[in-house]
Amino acid sequence: MKTLQKGFTLIELMIVVAIIGILAAIAVPAYQDYTIKSKVSETASLMAPVKTAIDIAFSEGTQINNLGSLSVDQLGVGSAAQYSGKYVSFVTFGPTAGGSAPYIIACLRTEGATGRNLALGTADSTCVQWDASSSGANLRWDVASSLSVTPAGQTGITPAKYRPKN
Repeated sequence: MKTLQKGFTLIELMIVVAIIGILAAIAVPAYQDYTIKSKVSETASLMAPVKTAIDIAFSEGTQINNLGSLSVDQLGVGSAAQYSGKYVSFVTFGPTAGGSAPYIIACLRTEGATGRNLALGTADSTCVQWDASSSGANLRWDVASSLSVTPAGQTGITPAKYRPKN
């Protein structure tokens, strides 16, 4: 008389559990990096009004080496604190070293100062900088690998794996 096997053996179950464990060990850190990167992407949306104002000033004839020294009133934008969000504390701009072109810096909030868990990991209290360069009649904005200035209360540049792409 034949008996049919019912269920799984212990070794088969252990293999399945090991495979799930390996997949989880890879997926959890990747997911954490992804969520931080999505929070850092708020910098790109909040710097957009300043970027647009600088682009307009350039298209209206302001020389590239004068763009960073324009005031918020001349550009028609608000103060740095007006551009803030859930993860971004402020957006500022100025001239790069030597005054050759403008930059825009968007800084992430400091977790301890907010009194809540922002889950920004190593991006906590860091900044993302975009540098402008002339590309014919337009400006080209690139994410910088270092900061022209480190604003007060910030720890430096956002780690490369979290920064937006150009």
